[in-house]
Amino acid sequence: MSTSSSHSRTLARAQITRILPGWRAQQTAPTAQISSDDFFFSELFLNLPSKTQDFYNGLLPMINRTFTTSETSFKNAFIIFDLLNVASIHNSTDDFPAAYLLTPEILFQLRTLADTHEFNSAYNKSEPIRAVTGPIIAA
Repeated sequence: MSTSSSHSRTLARAQITRILPGWRAQQTAPTAQISSDDFFFSELFLNLPSKTQDFYNGLLPMINRTFTTSETSFKNAFIIFDLLNVASIHNSTDDFPAAYLLTPEILFQLRTLADTHEFNSAYNKSEPIRAVTGPIIAA
């Protein structure tokens, strides 16, 4: 890997860490962190944002008070799913005026995309280190 390519990936990883919530920002296993971040350079991750962008654009009336247009994509699949799932459970129509747009089918698609995002950032058969935190937590 060239120095410039390595530098670009390091910068991208820093940006990913700022965007993504939860355990990834808190991980203390650098090898597992690098492996997890490698998902963001995979063919799957590089293709899904463009394939799902129309779907995510349709969510904007429901999430535009939380996410900008540029943040509304598969790159934030779990965060968007979590926001809308919690809103569907806890918010009144006054707090969630576009709730009528959140159908069971939309919520299922959101969950599926979020699951895809999280599973692939936490597991890769060719890089078992990526899943090391699961067995450690389970122990």
